[in-house]
Amino acid sequence: MLGDGGNIRPKDLLTRAEACTFLYRVINPEAGKADITGGARVSLEQAVAWAKSKGAAERFIDAAPLYWQYGELFGIRPEVMYAQAGKETAYGNYGGAVLPEMNNWAGIKIKNPEGDRTEDHETFVTPDDGVRAHFNHMSAYVGIAPVGEPHDRYYVVKTIAWAGTVKFVEQLGGRWCPNINYGYEILEMIENMKMY
Repeated sequence: MLGDGGNIRPKDLLTRAEACTFLYRVINPEAGKADITGGARVSLEQAVAWAKSKGAAERFIDAAPLYWQYGELFGIRPEVMYAQAGKETAYGNYGGAVLPEMNNWAGIKIKNPEGDRTEDHETFVTPDDGVRAHFNHMSAYVGIAPVGEPHDRYYVVKTIAWAGTVKFVEQLGGRWCPNINYGYEILEMIENMKMY
């Protein structure tokens, strides 16, 4: 259930269309879901134009080709990952605990973080290493093999009961991020990306 603007209103009446949609989703729970794996459905050029329209930092724009390169290698949709990187890094402008020079495009934590300080997050040597780590991290969620030697947090995720079962962008909420709407926010970013 998506609710009305993200809110569930249990005392409100349903329209016939809402009731049909609810029943359809109960019977076909995977219908209408956005796969994390698969080929790109947005071009690199669209992603770059989108990033520029969002006031992205040059390093974020420069990382776009890496996302499409690793997307093909992993079999993970690059626009999903690039939108997520945009969300996690404020389009490469950062501003939180993770610093640009850490090349951490996804807010990946260290093996045993103590909080949300800078030192609680992984640092990667190059932007390329950071993008590969982002894909490796997601590979633990979706259940595909990593490329190269993964970072320590990858192995932590692999021990979680739901590791390898996250197939849809909508399922990232409550798993990648505590915010249950996290995946829907990424989907909205992707839909916006498609307009370029």
